Amino acid sequence: MMYKGYLIDLDGTMFNGNEVIDGAINFIDRLNVSGIPYLFLTNNATRHPEEILQKFETMGFTTTVNHITRRQLQ
Repeated sequence: MMYKGYLIDLDGTMFNGNEVIDGAINFIDRLNVSGIPYLFLTNNATRHPEEILQKFETMGFTTTVNHITRRQLQ
């Protein structure tokens, strides 16, 4: 079953610290190829989306800053 879009948590879902979760890169690649929308969500206010993108690129993910958002919990 395919969903219309995905909201994806970061730590523990895409990576643990500096280690990629098995299958995470392949999953994002499949979303990109299929044109399925997705958005990475984080409540970590210490990193800007551009910094998160840089970490993703270093780990081997192909995505854009437009797929990353952060929300500060109050």
